[in-house]
Amino acid sequence: MNMKTNIGVQEKTRRSFQNESMPRSKRGRFWKQALLACGILTAVLMLSACGAGGKDSDSSAFPQAPIEVAFSTEPESGIKVGEPVELVATVTQEGKLVKDAELVRFEIWHEDDEDAANDGGHAGNHGHGHAEGHDADGEHAAEHGNGHHHHPMDGHETNHEMLEAKHRGDGQYAISYTFSKTGTYYVMYHVDARGFHAMTAHEVIVE
Repeated sequence: MNMKTNIGVQEKTRRSFQNESMPRSKRGRFWKQALLACGILTAVLMLSACGAGGKDSDSSAFPQAPIEVAFSTEPESGIKVGEPVELVATVTQEGKLVKDAELVRFEIWHEDDEDAANDGGHAGNHGHGHAEGHDADGEHAAEHGNGHHHHPMDGHETNHEMLEAKHRGDGQYAISYTFSKTGTYYVMYHVDARGFHAMTAHEVIVE
């Protein structure tokens, strides 16, 4: 009787131990799986956030293509002494209008100017990139300031007028100018926009 009793007690003890250990084993596996799932989810979320941030940065950056400038005058021809003319520079980049140019100026001088030989009828590009000017049939003008302005251009003093244009919308920067005598004038735009500088001179015939 004592042996049977001892055997029965041992059997109950073994079953009780098994019943207690199984849930603990299952709980351990559950927590391991839960932690692994949380780690994977965190990694996925971090990668998604980094990817979104990179896209936002790329989309906010300016295109790397150079700016392009189209020059025109209003009227396009028949410019006369004493009559105001609109000088217009339309600035684009990759076919899109540039409405945030830092600075647009028009440099104006007559063919009789002693400095015309140095500066007339040429195009150039400076700054952080290369840009091209696009011609519209030679036409003119910028607003008269306080007479002739003496500004250093490329380290040289000139008596050319250097007049700042205003944005009138749609990427067009304009100024009104009245020519004081007949003959050939040179009008050169200077455009600073998005890290690029564009400049091209145009002949304007005044009757």
